[in-house]
Amino acid sequence: MSALTSVAVIGMNDLGRRVVEQLLVRRAYVVALQSHGSPQEVPRGCSVVRVEYSDLEGMTKGFKNYFVSIVVCCLDNEATHTQAIIARAAKAAGVTIFVPSETFLPLSRPLRAGADTYPQYLNSIGIPTLRIVSGIFIEQIPWLVSSPYAPGKMALVGSGDVKASFTSMIDVAGFLGHILMTYPADQLRGQVLHLEGQAASLDEIARLYRKDVVHLNSLDDPFATRLQNQIDRGFGRSGWDAGADVDGLSVASNALWENHRWRRIQDVLPATAFR
Repeated sequence: MSALTSVAVIGMNDLGRRVVEQLLVRRAYVVALQSHGSPQEVPRGCSVVRVEYSDLEGMTKGFKNYFVSIVVCCLDNEATHTQAIIARAAKAAGVTIFVPSETFLPLSRPLRAGADTYPQYLNSIGIPTLRIVSGIFIEQIPWLVSSPYAPGKMALVGSGDVKASFTSMIDVAGFLGHILMTYPADQLRGQVLHLEGQAASLDEIARLYRKDVVHLNSLDDPFATRLQNQIDRGFGRSGWDAGADVDGLSVASNALWENHRWRRIQDVLPATAFR
């Protein structure tokens, strides 16, 4: 794509800031949309628009004023309920590619009880999407296995012996920056790209770091409990729905970032990460 591509990034969490940085170094024009009063820092070099994510008219105006052609959502889990409004605003503003945040995990959740999943909803309103399925961020593994009832150990819900996809947040951000600024929009629209830095079970990770394992019925964080249960059911691989070819589909899109060495778990997490 052109170096003058205008990209809006929503959510200045760890992933969002890295995505902004990776776009800026590739000469994109980046706009960060933040809610009023947000304390999250924005990388130097991008414009900032203050607007509530529930404000359909304000979001649409922000996209139009900056001629945004691509929207990348990097919202935290508790904020994803606003994504339907953001998608409608992007559609109204003529955005050509919408990257939803939920698809960074291999889990599709309904907008509300009994409703369609996010991918189904986005398809129903006609917004062109690019979905990135990268499994679980390597950087989040310590959070995923922590419990105050197991200090210094890894807390597992379920067997812990089923493999999941783990990909570094840095690699996901870099991959997004690379493909959005390298490939034509018509090659990206409607695509579901599967990434994987390393496949491993939580039990294998415990052995890598020589940590004792404690099996619990649940963790303090309900989302961590749910995610571990999904892993145990076989839904943790980015290509979990490929049947016998789960290994192949999980890494199918890695090659789009030519000559890149994908980080493995021990490249990212030091031995002190698990306390």
